[in-house]
Amino acid sequence: SFCKSVEAYKICPRSMYIPPNLLEIVTNPPVADVYINGELKGGGPLEFIVKKLPVKIDVHRVGYRKKSRTIQNQAEFDALKNKYTVSLPKIPTGYLQVSSVGVQIFINGVVVPSGQRFSVPADTPIEVKVVNPFDNSSRSRTVKVKKDQVLPLVIDPPTSGGL
Repeated sequence: SFCKSVEAYKICPRSMYIPPNLLEIVTNPPVADVYINGELKGGGPLEFIVKKLPVKIDVHRVGYRKKSRTIQNQAEFDALKNKYTVSLPKIPTGYLQVSSVGVQIFINGVVVPSGQRFSVPADTPIEVKVVNPFDNSSRSRTVKVKKDQVLPLVIDPPTSGGL
């Protein structure tokens, strides 16, 4: 019938036909990035026609732990009944507020402006580095922030030869 064509299933009522190789991916939180075999397909929820197995599904969202699943064979795929729901646990976070003068500030390799609150994973070693842009001298510290804590941090600029 018309509704059994892959191109037409979206305009027919769900009660009439769902393609056997359709996989609906529902994400919690919504709009998490969904990657199929390493390629970004969009934000969840989304529908994907599985052309061949195995298929690897990765779901990412900033502030949440990533999840991956590989559907190896037809039995695993059939057990999903055309729907895969992924719940990502929230990563506990705290904040660093780093201040320094005349330097670039890096938090885990990301440049941040002096004095700006920057969200970081809680209870995890965080590298804070200040770099003098004129001679590339640097100074760094490793810190940990507790959940929901705002940690102000003042780092003196690195000293160079004749200054």
